[in-house]
Amino acid sequence: MTTPLTKILHSPQRFVDAVGMYRIVTITLLVLLGASVLGAVFGEIAYSVSDQLVAVVPTIVIALGLNVLFSKLKNVSANHESALITALIVFFLAAPQPTLIDNWAMYAAVAAAIFSKFFIVYRKQHIVNPAAAGLLLVAFGIWKQT
Repeated sequence: MTTPLTKILHSPQRFVDAVGMYRIVTITLLVLLGASVLGAVFGEIAYSVSDQLVAVVPTIVIALGLNVLFSKLKNVSANHESALITALIVFFLAAPQPTLIDNWAMYAAVAAAIFSKFFIVYRKQHIVNPAAAGLLLVAFGIWKQT
Protein backbone atom coordinates (compact mmCIF):
# COMPACT_ATOMS: atom_id res chain seq x y z
CA MET A 1 0.00 0.00 0.00
CA THR A 2 1.37 3.38 -0.97
CA THR A 3 0.72 6.25 1.39
CA PRO A 4 1.25 9.94 0.64
CA LEU A 5 4.28 9.92 2.97
CA THR A 6 5.80 6.98 1.11
CA LYS A 7 5.33 8.81 -2.20
CA ILE A 8 7.08 11.88 -0.78
CA LEU A 9 9.94 9.83 0.65
CA HIS A 10 10.49 7.96 -2.60
CA SER A 11 10.30 10.97 -4.91
CA PRO A 12 14.06 11.77 -4.68
CA GLN A 13 14.85 8.20 -5.70
CA ARG A 14 12.44 8.39 -8.65
CA PHE A 15 14.06 11.68 -9.69
CA VAL A 16 17.56 10.18 -9.57
CA ASP A 17 16.40 7.13 -11.51
CA ALA A 18 14.75 9.28 -14.18
CA VAL A 19 17.56 11.80 -14.64
CA GLY A 20 20.68 9.69 -14.14
CA MET A 21 23.61 10.13 -11.83
CA TYR A 22 26.04 11.72 -14.30
CA ARG A 23 23.48 14.38 -15.16
CA ILE A 24 22.73 15.11 -11.50
CA VAL A 25 26.42 15.46 -10.66
CA THR A 26 26.97 17.68 -13.72
CA ILE A 27 24.05 19.93 -12.84
CA THR A 28 25.13 20.12 -9.21
CA LEU A 29 28.70 21.09 -10.13
CA LEU A 30 27.45 23.70 -12.61
CA VAL A 31 25.16 25.15 -9.93
CA LEU A 32 28.15 25.29 -7.57
CA LEU A 33 30.17 27.05 -10.29
CA GLY A 34 27.37 29.57 -10.72
CA ALA A 35 27.23 30.10 -6.96
CA SER A 36 31.00 30.57 -6.88
CA VAL A 37 30.92 33.18 -9.65
CA LEU A 38 27.95 34.88 -8.02
CA GLY A 39 29.79 34.84 -4.69
CA ALA A 40 32.72 36.56 -6.39
CA VAL A 41 30.41 39.23 -7.81
CA PHE A 42 29.25 40.06 -4.28
CA GLY A 43 32.74 39.84 -2.78
CA GLU A 44 32.01 36.74 -0.73
CA ILE A 45 34.71 34.60 -2.37
CA ALA A 46 38.43 35.31 -2.46
CA TYR A 47 38.70 34.61 -6.20
CA SER A 48 37.41 37.16 -8.69
CA VAL A 49 35.01 36.33 -11.50
CA SER A 50 37.81 36.75 -14.05
CA ASP A 51 40.18 34.52 -12.01
CA GLN A 52 37.53 31.80 -12.00
CA LEU A 53 36.69 32.11 -15.69
CA VAL A 54 40.36 32.17 -16.75
CA ALA A 55 40.77 28.94 -14.82
CA VAL A 56 37.55 27.03 -15.51
CA VAL A 57 36.98 27.71 -19.22
CA PRO A 58 40.36 26.38 -20.43
CA THR A 59 40.12 23.52 -17.95
CA ILE A 60 36.81 22.44 -19.50
CA VAL A 61 38.12 22.91 -23.05
CA ILE A 62 41.23 20.84 -22.28
CA ALA A 63 39.16 18.09 -20.66
CA LEU A 64 36.67 17.85 -23.51
CA GLY A 65 39.35 18.09 -26.20
CA LEU A 66 41.50 15.37 -24.67
CA ASN A 67 38.41 13.27 -24.04
CA VAL A 68 37.65 13.30 -27.76
CA LEU A 69 41.30 12.71 -28.73
CA PHE A 70 41.86 9.79 -26.36
CA SER A 71 38.51 8.19 -27.20
CA LYS A 72 39.49 8.20 -30.88
CA LEU A 73 42.97 6.82 -30.08
CA LYS A 74 41.50 4.01 -27.97
CA ASN A 75 38.51 3.53 -30.32
CA VAL A 76 35.95 3.82 -27.52
CA SER A 77 32.96 6.06 -27.07
CA ALA A 78 33.61 9.34 -25.28
CA ASN A 79 31.57 10.27 -22.24
CA HIS A 80 31.67 14.07 -22.43
CA GLU A 81 29.67 14.50 -19.26
CA SER A 82 32.29 12.51 -17.35
CA ALA A 83 35.06 14.74 -18.74
CA LEU A 84 33.09 17.85 -17.73
CA ILE A 85 32.63 16.47 -14.22
CA THR A 86 36.35 15.77 -13.96
CA ALA A 87 37.21 19.29 -15.16
CA LEU A 88 34.88 20.88 -12.64
CA ILE A 89 36.19 18.73 -9.78
CA VAL A 90 39.77 19.70 -10.66
CA PHE A 91 38.72 23.36 -10.81
CA PHE A 92 37.11 23.20 -7.37
CA LEU A 93 40.11 21.42 -5.83
CA ALA A 94 42.75 23.76 -7.25
CA ALA A 95 42.98 27.48 -6.60
CA PRO A 96 42.22 29.61 -9.67
CA GLN A 97 44.92 32.11 -10.59
CA PRO A 98 44.57 35.45 -12.42
CA THR A 99 46.33 34.51 -15.69
CA LEU A 100 46.35 31.61 -18.11
CA ILE A 101 50.04 30.94 -17.44
CA ASP A 102 49.51 30.91 -13.68
CA ASN A 103 46.86 28.20 -14.06
CA TRP A 104 49.28 25.76 -15.74
CA ALA A 105 49.11 23.31 -12.81
CA MET A 106 45.30 23.13 -13.05
CA TYR A 107 45.50 22.54 -16.78
CA ALA A 108 48.18 19.88 -16.30
CA ALA A 109 46.08 18.21 -13.61
CA VAL A 110 43.00 17.99 -15.82
CA ALA A 111 45.12 16.67 -18.71
CA ALA A 112 46.58 13.99 -16.43
CA ALA A 113 43.08 13.21 -15.12
CA ILE A 114 41.65 12.68 -18.58
CA PHE A 115 44.72 10.64 -19.54
CA SER A 116 44.11 8.41 -16.52
CA LYS A 117 40.48 7.85 -17.60
CA PHE A 118 41.69 6.12 -20.73
CA PHE A 119 45.07 4.66 -19.88
CA ILE A 120 45.04 3.78 -16.15
CA VAL A 121 42.28 1.21 -16.46
CA TYR A 122 41.66 -2.45 -15.82
CA ARG A 123 38.98 -4.21 -17.86
CA LYS A 124 37.73 -0.83 -19.10
CA GLN A 125 37.23 0.43 -15.53
CA HIS A 126 39.11 3.24 -13.80
CA ILE A 127 41.58 2.01 -11.22
CA VAL A 128 41.75 5.40 -9.51
CA ASN A 129 39.57 8.48 -9.39
CA PRO A 130 40.73 10.47 -12.45
CA ALA A 131 40.51 13.93 -10.85
CA ALA A 132 42.43 12.74 -7.79
CA ALA A 133 45.02 11.02 -9.99
CA GLY A 134 45.55 14.16 -12.07
CA LEU A 135 45.93 16.42 -9.05
CA LEU A 136 48.21 13.94 -7.31
CA LEU A 137 50.47 13.51 -10.35
CA VAL A 138 50.85 17.27 -10.72
CA ALA A 139 51.38 17.76 -6.98
CA PHE A 140 54.16 15.16 -6.91
CA GLY A 141 55.68 16.69 -10.04
CA ILE A 142 55.77 20.14 -8.43
CA TRP A 143 57.10 18.74 -5.15
CA LYS A 144 59.99 16.94 -6.85
CA GLN A 145 61.02 20.06 -8.78
CA THR A 146 61.35 22.35 -5.76
